[in-house]
Amino acid sequence: MDAIQIIQAIVGLVLFFGAGYSLTLFLFRKDEIDLVERITYSIALSLTVPAIIIFAANFLLKMKIDALSVYIIYLLVTASGFIYSEYFLKKKQAHAKGA
Repeated sequence: MDAIQIIQAIVGLVLFFGAGYSLTLFLFRKDEIDLVERITYSIALSLTVPAIIIFAANFLLKMKIDALSVYIIYLLVTASGFIYSEYFLKKKQAHAKGA
Protein backbone atom coordinates (compact mmCIF):
# COMPACT_ATOMS: atom_id res chain seq x y z
CA MET A 1 0.00 0.00 0.00
CA ASP A 2 1.27 3.40 -0.85
CA ALA A 3 0.61 6.58 1.12
CA ILE A 4 -2.42 7.64 -0.94
CA GLN A 5 -4.22 4.35 -0.31
CA ILE A 6 -3.52 4.59 3.41
CA ILE A 7 -4.84 8.16 3.55
CA GLN A 8 -7.88 7.13 1.50
CA ALA A 9 -8.60 4.25 3.91
CA ILE A 10 -8.27 6.49 6.98
CA VAL A 11 -10.49 9.22 5.51
CA GLY A 12 -13.03 6.58 4.45
CA LEU A 13 -13.21 5.07 7.94
CA VAL A 14 -13.54 8.48 9.58
CA LEU A 15 -16.33 9.46 7.19
CA PHE A 16 -18.01 6.07 7.61
CA PHE A 17 -18.17 6.25 11.40
CA GLY A 18 -18.69 10.02 11.39
CA ALA A 19 -21.78 9.71 9.20
CA GLY A 20 -23.39 7.15 11.47
CA TYR A 21 -22.47 9.02 14.63
CA SER A 22 -23.82 12.31 13.30
CA LEU A 23 -27.05 10.57 12.32
CA THR A 24 -27.41 9.20 15.86
CA LEU A 25 -26.97 12.75 17.17
CA PHE A 26 -29.66 13.83 14.72
CA LEU A 27 -32.10 11.12 15.82
CA PHE A 28 -31.41 10.75 19.55
CA ARG A 29 -30.56 13.18 22.33
CA LYS A 30 -27.24 12.62 24.06
CA ASP A 31 -28.90 11.34 27.24
CA GLU A 32 -31.48 9.20 25.44
CA ILE A 33 -29.23 6.24 24.52
CA ASP A 34 -26.00 4.90 26.02
CA LEU A 35 -22.64 4.46 24.29
CA VAL A 36 -23.13 0.84 23.16
CA GLU A 37 -26.49 1.65 21.60
CA ARG A 38 -25.05 4.76 19.94
CA ILE A 39 -22.18 2.74 18.42
CA THR A 40 -24.58 0.04 17.22
CA TYR A 41 -26.97 2.55 15.67
CA SER A 42 -24.00 4.42 14.24
CA ILE A 43 -22.77 1.37 12.34
CA ALA A 44 -26.26 0.46 11.13
CA LEU A 45 -27.08 4.00 10.02
CA SER A 46 -23.73 4.53 8.32
CA LEU A 47 -24.33 1.40 6.26
CA THR A 48 -27.91 2.16 5.24
CA VAL A 49 -28.60 5.89 4.95
CA PRO A 50 -25.69 6.90 2.66
CA ALA A 51 -26.24 3.77 0.58
CA ILE A 52 -29.87 4.74 0.01
CA ILE A 53 -28.82 8.30 -0.87
CA ILE A 54 -26.19 6.99 -3.31
CA PHE A 55 -28.75 4.68 -4.92
CA ALA A 56 -31.30 7.49 -5.20
CA ALA A 57 -28.72 9.89 -6.67
CA ASN A 58 -27.70 7.27 -9.22
CA PHE A 59 -31.24 6.29 -10.11
CA LEU A 60 -32.90 9.71 -10.14
CA LEU A 61 -30.05 12.05 -11.05
CA LYS A 62 -28.03 9.57 -13.15
CA MET A 63 -24.99 10.35 -11.01
CA LYS A 64 -22.05 8.06 -11.64
CA ILE A 65 -21.02 6.01 -8.61
CA ASP A 66 -17.29 6.33 -8.02
CA ALA A 67 -15.03 6.95 -5.03
CA LEU A 68 -15.37 10.73 -5.24
CA SER A 69 -19.18 10.72 -5.30
CA VAL A 70 -19.30 8.28 -2.39
CA TYR A 71 -16.91 10.47 -0.37
CA ILE A 72 -18.97 13.56 -1.16
CA ILE A 73 -22.22 11.92 -0.06
CA TYR A 74 -20.68 10.59 3.16
CA LEU A 75 -19.22 14.04 3.81
CA LEU A 76 -22.59 15.71 3.24
CA VAL A 77 -24.39 13.24 5.51
CA THR A 78 -21.76 13.70 8.22
CA ALA A 79 -21.78 17.48 7.98
CA SER A 80 -25.56 17.78 7.90
CA GLY A 81 -25.96 15.56 10.97
CA PHE A 82 -23.37 17.50 12.98
CA ILE A 83 -24.68 20.89 11.84
CA TYR A 84 -28.23 19.95 12.76
CA SER A 85 -27.30 18.51 16.12
CA GLU A 86 -25.00 21.38 17.08
CA TYR A 87 -26.85 24.39 15.72
CA PHE A 88 -30.55 23.64 15.55
CA LEU A 89 -30.89 21.41 18.60
CA LYS A 90 -28.93 23.83 20.81
CA LYS A 91 -31.04 26.68 19.49
CA LYS A 92 -34.19 24.66 20.23
CA GLN A 93 -32.96 23.81 23.75
CA ALA A 94 -32.12 27.46 24.45
CA HIS A 95 -35.57 28.48 23.27
CA ALA A 96 -37.18 25.84 25.51
CA LYS A 97 -35.22 27.08 28.54
CA GLY A 98 -36.27 30.65 27.87
CA ALA A 99 -39.96 29.76 27.56
